[in-house]
Amino acid sequence: MKSKLIYSTDPCDMGYTEEYAIKSFVEIYGEEPTADELYDRLNMLAEDSYSYFKSCIKSYMKRFDVFLLTGEFGRWDGPVGVHALIEDASDLFNALRLRGDYNLVFEDVGGKLKITQSHHDGTNYYELRPLTKKGMAHYNAKYMPESRNSELLNDLDSIKCYTKNANYLKVMEA
Repeated sequence: MKSKLIYSTDPCDMGYTEEYAIKSFVEIYGEEPTADELYDRLNMLAEDSYSYFKSCIKSYMKRFDVFLLTGEFGRWDGPVGVHALIEDASDLFNALRLRGDYNLVFEDVGGKLKITQSHHDGTNYYELRPLTKKGMAHYNAKYMPESRNSELLNDLDSIKCYTKNANYLKVMEA
């Protein structure tokens, strides 16, 4: 199955190696960076990459109404299943509970938007899927604000016509 890396918090995954940072520093300033300047350059590249990634995810998510985030949260006492309704990028980033000790990876795997987070207690594996028109109709009929919506979440996850592949790369290239 074809896999394409969309984003990783690991600068090396994104091509921001020490060699790349040195080369780009030399191109800008005409001299080799000190250790502190190299560290700053790598941080700047990582922050720029994350800002660009967040703007792309926000743009992508505006094209759909509601998403279903499914998967498992890795904990010290074993994985726990996850189902969450996601309405926009801030919902997604809140659900992911991003912290400094997480390595975050977004990939398009055969049209599926897969999210992996590695952290001190284990690894989280998620898939983000937009709702179909049938899924939205079911969501609108069953959603209850201020409720956990467990039955609705299970329906949306188990009835395949309610969600579809994210096709992130195809949507963003259109």
